[in-house]
Amino acid sequence: SANENVGLNRALIVLIDILEMIDSDGFAGKISRPAINVNLKDLAEFTAAVVNPAVFMAVVAHSSIVQRGSDLVFVISTKHKQCAGQSLWTDEPYQEMKTILKRMNRRVGSVGASIEHLSEAHGC
Repeated sequence: SANENVGLNRALIVLIDILEMIDSDGFAGKISRPAINVNLKDLAEFTAAVVNPAVFMAVVAHSSIVQRGSDLVFVISTKHKQCAGQSLWTDEPYQEMKTILKRMNRRVGSVGASIEHLSEAHGC
């Protein structure tokens, strides 16, 4: 069932963060298959239990990717899992700023790509 504290928009943002984490950690280049299996069981359980949207949005900053054979596993820290039931929670300022800057960088890159696409389409 859907968790109203997460929602589709937040879920998609976190999934994009996970894809970027896989890429930045170099796993995309290490696995020589066209598709990479990523076990998101930890994330699914966390998503069902989380009661504060901020706790959910910070999940990637408190997680890691572990390679098991030819598959990857998304692992949430025990400390962050324990925050799932907290209705009042704030992230450490350093982690929060780091996450915000990554997301802003992604948005700026997306806007830049859109402007470039529009310029090419209009012959500018």
